[in-house]
Amino acid sequence: MRIPKGLPAARLLPLCMFFVACAVHAEGGLLLVDAPPLDQAHLSYGGAAFAYPSYPGSASLSVLPIPAFEWTHPSGIFVSTDIGVGWNLSPWRNVQFGARLWPDLARRSSDGARLRGLRDIPLRVERTLFANWEPVPFAQLQSSLRTGLGPDARGTMLELGASIGAPVTSTVLLGLTAGVSRANTAWRQAFFGILPDQTQASGLPVFYAGAGWQDFQTAVGGEWQITHDWRLDVRLENWRLLGAAAASPLTESRWQHGLVLNLWHDLNP
Repeated sequence: MRIPKGLPAARLLPLCMFFVACAVHAEGGLLLVDAPPLDQAHLSYGGAAFAYPSYPGSASLSVLPIPAFEWTHPSGIFVSTDIGVGWNLSPWRNVQFGARLWPDLARRSSDGARLRGLRDIPLRVERTLFANWEPVPFAQLQSSLRTGLGPDARGTMLELGASIGAPVTSTVLLGLTAGVSRANTAWRQAFFGILPDQTQASGLPVFYAGAGWQDFQTAVGGEWQITHDWRLDVRLENWRLLGAAAASPLTESRWQHGLVLNLWHDLNP
């Protein structure tokens, strides 16, 4: 199956945004974005499963299986349940930059015992600017600026990192990512702070979480090309909360973990 050249991305957008909204999880902003296809649009589908912290700072995990979908166009437009909806504007093969939309994790007072009495934080559609550079094959420097986060959409987070990867066999590729993130006061106070008017309902002391380094991140990933048109992607993610995020009374565990599984069927590999 091949994508008709005249198929507009707007017709795919509503369906994919629904899948992406269902897949909201603690995904960071360090994207592994490939260069756009050279000749024609590429389409893949399959299944995905996400395991992610129930809320930032939680010691428990939530698991969510969803359909997987990815469409990339030579213009740089992409629609994916893995990395969101966006546009890669780069004309170069070793540099990728652009913008994407992605749902930011909602938090409800029912998500954990330490959140009781706190205000809910609604689902937000974050806006992310990303820029990646591949100075040598299988190595990539990454950056992202995420905005529109938190209850008042004033939360902002900067993420910097690097990824390396290499084939270990003709069908298996392994990679490693390391990075750090820094968040503004609006984001940190929303997810890790406790205001004076919240102490009576929550029973927790006042805690101010100002701007600062949010976490240190690592991820180990692998891709297995099962057949010519079937592949399996696995990504194990870890975060070590830093500073006020680690010290917050809302934090159950300074170590945060996540797992992403994607089984892809490439219709035009």
